[in-house]
Amino acid sequence: MFARSPPGIFADFQKMLKFFLDIKQKYNYYNYIDYLSMGMSNDYSAAIEEGANMVRIGTAFFGNRN
Repeated sequence: MFARSPPGIFADFQKMLKFFLDIKQKYNYYNYIDYLSMGMSNDYSAAIEEGANMVRIGTAFFGNRN
């Protein structure tokens, strides 16, 4: 189900959350940085668990592409 092993996915998503929060704290003067988009159909639940508030799940809705 996961493109990488679950521990690898969780570690990657944790790094992205830290990066997102650092950038938001340093540069978000006008509150433009609101969304952490990470995860796709195969790993969206891990992404949400690690802080994503936007995921891309097109394949789950529309199926695989040709």
